[in-house]
Amino acid sequence: AGTLFTVTSVPVSFKHFNVAGGTTVIAYSSANGWIIDQLYLASQTGTAITIADSNVYALRSSAFVNYTTAGVSISGSGGADSGDATIEACTFNGLQNSAALIWRGGGGLRFQNNKTLVQTSSTGAALDFATSAGMATGDLLVIGNSIEGDYAYGIIVQASGGGTAVNYLIANNQFTCCTADIIAFNAAGAGWVNISGTIINGGTAPTLVALLVASDVFVGNNVFGGNG
Repeated sequence: AGTLFTVTSVPVSFKHFNVAGGTTVIAYSSANGWIIDQLYLASQTGTAITIADSNVYALRSSAFVNYTTAGVSISGSGGADSGDATIEACTFNGLQNSAALIWRGGGGLRFQNNKTLVQTSSTGAALDFATSAGMATGDLLVIGNSIEGDYAYGIIVQASGGGTAVNYLIANNQFTCCTADIIAFNAAGAGWVNISGTIINGGTAPTLVALLVASDVFVGNNVFGGNG
């Protein structure tokens, strides 16, 4: 089966329904000003919800289970503060090598008070942020989340070809995960990062933060467990 709902250039909201199986459930393209609330999406092959070039939206109080690629994928060709979105109070529980969120452009995102899990050993990240040539992205807030399971990375930020990823606030998150880095910035174009209030109480030889640069702030973090 193909995409169940395709929304282009109109503000269509969804509330309180369940979908099991299939591929993408909702695909937004250039659609601004909508809300998703109280959905249960299970066993999608690929990504449950895809969002492209959209602004001023919210995804709340929903559950994503047994997806193979990602719970939510966001892409945008706009500027550093194009997006203005909120993802909050959601649960993500994916299959091997899946991500809760794949992000490929835009800005102004708040990812807060969510729970992410992966069911078996994975090579990827719970939150996978990346930019490419010519993209200027930023104003991204990751606050108050619980990230657990056998991810390689909790949060990874990558930029290539002159892309930039700046103005990250990563605060008050709990991690029981990771065989590589809890938070990794593999990007020459990444900067202005504030990381605080992190609690790590598990993982296999994780590094808390990789590749901080001079413009970053790193305070008030605690490690209570893990082997690294």
